[in-house]
Amino acid sequence: MKTYKNLYPQIYTFPNLYRAYLAARKGKRDRVTVASFEFDLEHNLFTLADELRQQTYQPGSYTNFYIHEPKKRLISPFQRS
Repeated sequence: MKTYKNLYPQIYTFPNLYRAYLAARKGKRDRVTVASFEFDLEHNLFTLADELRQQTYQPGSYTNFYIHEPKKRLISPFQRS
């Protein structure tokens, strides 16, 4: 197995965060939370990069609910506070 070191600084580069944003918004463009994040996208991504760089990022809370199709499953979507 190959080992990779010192990858953390690559996580918070602007191009990488932008690609992650594009992937995360797929199928969710009609949601208010996505639109509000996108409204000030550049500022939000730079703020996220700073928090990751300084290791001060704190994820928000989760709201749990169950779906029953095709079987009962617990869903925990992320809620940024």
